[in-house]
Amino acid sequence: MAALPDGSAWAVGIYTQNSGHTGRALAEHWSDGRWTVVPAADPGSREDMLYSAAAAGDSDVWAVGTYSGADGRFHPLVEHWDGHRWSVSRVRGLGAADGILTSVSWAADGGAWATGQLTGGRAPDQEVVLHLVGGSWVIARRGPVSTPQGAAASAYPQAVAASPAGPWLATTGLDTSASARWFRRLA
Repeated sequence: MAALPDGSAWAVGIYTQNSGHTGRALAEHWSDGRWTVVPAADPGSREDMLYSAAAAGDSDVWAVGTYSGADGRFHPLVEHWDGHRWSVSRVRGLGAADGILTSVSWAADGGAWATGQLTGGRAPDQEVVLHLVGGSWVIARRGPVSTPQGAAASAYPQAVAASPAGPWLATTGLDTSASARWFRRLA
């Protein structure tokens, strides 16, 4: 969910079709005391889902999630609301990567950060961090991660939060042990 100083807000998520077997992206806008469904871009051939939203203003909203392609795999999804419609925003360098984006956060400097996981069929899964620079998303970090103890880990970033010192990530290793959970600031 993304709330704005003027009292409006955006919420994103998933709704189901076909008796709950197909997830489709859902975007809703709060304005004038009521929620209105605003059609998302829905690029997936079968499914698309949004998990997080961040906004600089009512005509500059970003949402992230995943969509299923014609290849049957899930791919990272970034959508942008420009005040009139949602559109898919491509990320240079991700191509047809297999994965999911779980969180997006607006930064005070006018940019945004997003994070998620890339699978690609090989372990461990990779963390990906995206940065919005000049209206385009670029990969700020992509690769394997290590636990605080230095062991290789499958990354599953849960959330990103922007701060003046840089973005903070909340990450859980896929083994879900207490030692695999950590928070860290990107350098």
